[in-house]
Amino acid sequence: MILFMALTLVVSLRMVGIVLVISLLSVPQQTAAIFCRTFRSMMLCAGLFAFSGIVCGLWGAALQDLPGGACITICMILQYGLCRFIKAIKTRKIS
Repeated sequence: MILFMALTLVVSLRMVGIVLVISLLSVPQQTAAIFCRTFRSMMLCAGLFAFSGIVCGLWGAALQDLPGGACITICMILQYGLCRFIKAIKTRKIS
């Protein structure tokens, strides 16, 4: 299993580039960490955040005729910022 993950990572680096791979590994996890407390729920939420960021980025790239990798990264970062903003508003109302 570890060998398969390593092979997938190396092939992904060759295909889409280092910036996209790093953003796909780190940004959804950080976004999920805003709302989740357990590792299992964080993994599930990170997968959902990654999927929604990829769909949004590819849709925006196709609509505006822009590079897909850059649009995916921008969508994921915007998603993270929006979640941080929502969490900040939510905690202020409770306090």
